[in-house]
Amino acid sequence: RALFSACLAVLLAGERRLDAAEARLLFQAGLLHDLGLLHIDPALATRSAGIDPGEWLEIQRHVPIGAAIAERLGAAPARLARVIRGHHERADGTGYPAGSTHDDIDPLAQILALCDMLHALRFDGPDIGTLADCMPYLRVNRLVFGEQNYRAAGRILAGARDVAPPAAARVLPRQL
Repeated sequence: RALFSACLAVLLAGERRLDAAEARLLFQAGLLHDLGLLHIDPALATRSAGIDPGEWLEIQRHVPIGAAIAERLGAAPARLARVIRGHHERADGTGYPAGSTHDDIDPLAQILALCDMLHALRFDGPDIGTLADCMPYLRVNRLVFGEQNYRAAGRILAGARDVAPPAAARVLPRQL
């Protein structure tokens, strides 16, 4: 999940024509955004159904924990913690932990939120097909992740449909 989010975030940064520093920060945030999950009950961190309200609050704690860890990384930019803190926020206020809206969410956190959600849609539930098959969900929620992010994701995922599958690996003869 971390590597997927980091790589897709960099692709989105390129599609959005963000500068290299922001792309680098997105990559770092993608790798570290769920670091706080290591500090909650592992059985709870991996469960997706049958979660009671108290357990849901416990799961939400991973966000401020991860942001606090990022704040303590001496070489990390200060913005890294803000991006991690916002990776579950949604522009309509339905996210967590703060229920932030629109301008209160770091724009890079919105990109990371979209990447995290795409991973969940594609890999954490029933098989829905390809990443491009997630577009109807994104279309319905286009304002939640930001219109520019939705459009950039749409261009990337639409382009992915046209890519030929990789060729079979060639077996090279052994060198003696």
